[in-house]
Amino acid sequence: MRFARTIIAVILLLSSVCRGALTKQVVLPLRIVDGEPNDDGRIFGVDVFCNSVPGTLELGCFGQSRISESFARHCAATIEPELGDNIERDPDGKPVMAGTAKITLKLAELEFELPVHVMRDIYCEKSERQGMIGLDVFSHFQWEIDPTKPTLTLRPIGTPPRVRPLAMIPITLDKEAVLVRARIRNRTEELALLPGTSFIQVGPSFQKAWDFNTGQKMKLDVNRYGEVRTVWLHGDDAVELAPGFIKDTDLRVAIMPARQDGQIVTSGLGQCLMNRFIYCVEPKRGQLRIMSRVAGPTTRPQQR
Repeated sequence: MRFARTIIAVILLLSSVCRGALTKQVVLPLRIVDGEPNDDGRIFGVDVFCNSVPGTLELGCFGQSRISESFARHCAATIEPELGDNIERDPDGKPVMAGTAKITLKLAELEFELPVHVMRDIYCEKSERQGMIGLDVFSHFQWEIDPTKPTLTLRPIGTPPRVRPLAMIPITLDKEAVLVRARIRNRTEELALLPGTSFIQVGPSFQKAWDFNTGQKMKLDVNRYGEVRTVWLHGDDAVELAPGFIKDTDLRVAIMPARQDGQIVTSGLGQCLMNRFIYCVEPKRGQLRIMSRVAGPTTRPQQR
């Protein structure tokens, strides 16, 4: 997803079921599903099979997986209406989701029986035209992203690093996200890892520390968030992940508005930062391994 996003607080009652287990390392090619090769906010997708139908899903790596309404029909998934009051809505109060579905998702040699959200097509951004793979899938293995090739490497959980990482940062996994404790400017907070977002994203919890009304209004092709503003971090204003190792600036920050529908606006680390590294997430040991720093692209994230 090219622009800032909101993590959906709704977790489906059914959990994903994985058939089989990784016994060896698997390296999968990634596609750029939004942005250009020299865009530091570029977003990746991976090829999968959904109900035996080929598709490309965005690497969201957070929350519940979802597919678009049109792709659900294409792969003959039965869409059931969402139940309850905790339904994501756009700024006009219209429901964002068409419902839920149960699918069989195949990623490499792994097969998942998976409950997914089904998003209405008008709310799908470019990178998620067919859908997004969430943490409900990515929690089943260790995964590494190399943005330079680009590739996604899957390994059995608990696999030790082959080389000494540049940094090993503690993480926490909840039902929605990989959480990393980081400092942005003058505030330290647990931030979600958001490879489906181009920018650093900050929610209302930053209002007390920053002037929430500053920044340039962002023009969004798809707006299910309300008014989003952006500011640049320069100089001493930086994102610090590992003191003495990972401290980066010249990053665009998307300032998200408070939601009116009860959904949680989650602050997180997007691609403008994470595309600067080859990194690995190890769920069992609770580690974000920064394997190496890579040369940055020649352009900054573009605002539409």
